[in-house]
Amino acid sequence: MNPKVIKWARERAGYSLEEMQKRFPKIRAWETGRSKPDIDELERYAKATFIPFGLLFAPKPPSYDIPLTDLRENKVKPKRPLLKAIYEALTEMGKHKQSWPLSFVNSALSSYPPVDVIAKTKRDVFYHLSMKERLPELGVIVKEADFGQATAFSLCGDMEAIIVVKRSLSCNNKDFLIGFGFASLLLGKSILTDAVLEKKPKARIAKWCYEVAEGLCSN
Repeated sequence: MNPKVIKWARERAGYSLEEMQKRFPKIRAWETGRSKPDIDELERYAKATFIPFGLLFAPKPPSYDIPLTDLRENKVKPKRPLLKAIYEALTEMGKHKQSWPLSFVNSALSSYPPVDVIAKTKRDVFYHLSMKERLPELGVIVKEADFGQATAFSLCGDMEAIIVVKRSLSCNNKDFLIGFGFASLLLGKSILTDAVLEKKPKARIAKWCYEVAEGLCSN
């Protein structure tokens, strides 16, 4: 185990050595390589630092703070509440893996005209039902959570997907961001966004997701 990964996890979660030492008295020895945590300690440490357990065994610290494509206009370093929300979503998503691939994931490209994607999705994926009616049937988990620095994020794999929206938003924005998250699933992307219905993003992929979401939410 690389001690640099232990240190990376702590710093990513925004904890000082002194703070972490109250919960893990051996943290200094772990970070210097003078001792190694056992499996129980590693499981608790992964939960405390909001990272998947397996990531602690990486050969070197990852080059990213979050395992998502960051579509935010304000790309600030994620803080603890956002990291916690992503960690909890990853954990829940792992418990709800489908027994079949999600056929809609990675079924579109951002070069496809949004109007065509909207029509095809409503016809072939939603079967002309509302998005909210179809998402549970499609195996997509939709949740609300409390976090800052973003309005929503999505996580997807071949057999699992989750969309998480910020709890404090208006109902219209929540519905729109569920659509935004689903648009990202069509691209096969896990994303983090600070989009809101009232302001169209300028970046290409974010703008595409925005336009698809608008259409998916309309009657």
